[in-house]
Amino acid sequence: PLMDVETFERRSEDGRLAAGCTGVAIAEMPGSTGYPAAMAQAGVAGSAQVLVLVDSAGRAVEAHAVCASVPEFAAPAVATALAIRYRPARCDGADQRAAARVAFAYAP
Repeated sequence: PLMDVETFERRSEDGRLAAGCTGVAIAEMPGSTGYPAAMAQAGVAGSAQVLVLVDSAGRAVEAHAVCASVPEFAAPAVATALAIRYRPARCDGADQRAAARVAFAYAP
């Protein structure tokens, strides 16, 4: 699926990342993104958004589906978000724990 990552830590008043900070980014994707076979066979497209907590080593330590266009996309999106290897957020030269939203767009 297509993916987008948005970090939710250390924002300035105008919503941008605070000076000296970089957000969470994807470093390595798992081999499978878990598109549900039944959804693919039925030609069902959809999306899911997952809130993930990434530790300072780039590991996803917690993930929760925030929404999914079809309920069957929620669990695979969470599993994929947990399997992704992330580049952690950095502030003032140090890796930081941060929350990020990972958006998945599934298309047959």
